[in-house]
Amino acid sequence: MEGEITGLFLKEWVPPRFSLEDTIQKIKFQGGLVCITHPFCRFRRSKLKFETLRRIIESVDIVEIFNSRNILQADNKKAFIFARDNNKLMVVGSDAHIGYEYGKSYKVDP
Repeated sequence: MEGEITGLFLKEWVPPRFSLEDTIQKIKFQGGLVCITHPFCRFRRSKLKFETLRRIIESVDIVEIFNSRNILQADNKKAFIFARDNNKLMVVGSDAHIGYEYGKSYKVDP
């Protein structure tokens, strides 16, 4: 496993453990969008390595540029710059796991 990606607008479930390229292909085959979440958070082991991200960037539709669970805002800023420089759509996410985290992604100030 190389890291996390999210498929949006899927009609069918894409099981885990496919190669990254196969997963992207399965998402695209359904007309889905490929989203990279929290790409530069230093504290997440499940994120894609930068070299991997560069390898697949042409297949990526959306980059999460703000994640409320990122501890360091510099990580969000780096994601914003990366998305902007690669002309990708941008999204924000609360990544809420418990009640008080809901609604934390209402403002982005890159």
